[in-house]
Amino acid sequence: EAMKKKFPELRTRPIWLGTTVTCRNIAPDDFQTLISWKLPHAQDLMQEIIWRTKAVTGANIATSGLNHIPDLDNPEILKQKVLQLARILKQNNITHIALGCTELPIAFGMVDHGLKTEDPAAAVAEAAKRQHFARSYGRLGGPPA
Repeated sequence: EAMKKKFPELRTRPIWLGTTVTCRNIAPDDFQTLISWKLPHAQDLMQEIIWRTKAVTGANIATSGLNHIPDLDNPEILKQKVLQLARILKQNNITHIALGCTELPIAFGMVDHGLKTEDPAAAVAEAAKRQHFARSYGRLGGPPA
């Protein structure tokens, strides 16, 4: 909801990147996804990037089913995959993305990909902060000096 408030019009909203399960459940009038753009190969790559990021950061990947992939925890391969996805996105005129999974700011932060990114977690934190200050100081006239 914080991202929808930040970008009230669908046409200005970034394309939502995340797990395949999450993106399948996003209503098209909320956010566009790689699935709604009919880019299944890009969504598969996105899912791989999430699992690779988990492996690189030492998270549990037992449920991924990808343990057979060599060098899953290799940060250089992860960087290559992020750059590969960035190229695919740009080829499809996607330049503004929402990093809708906790691993994505890590992965996209590893390389200079040339895309405009939005971190939904930061948007939620900012909205919570505004709401806190509005409740706490709204009736008092503002925060103490």
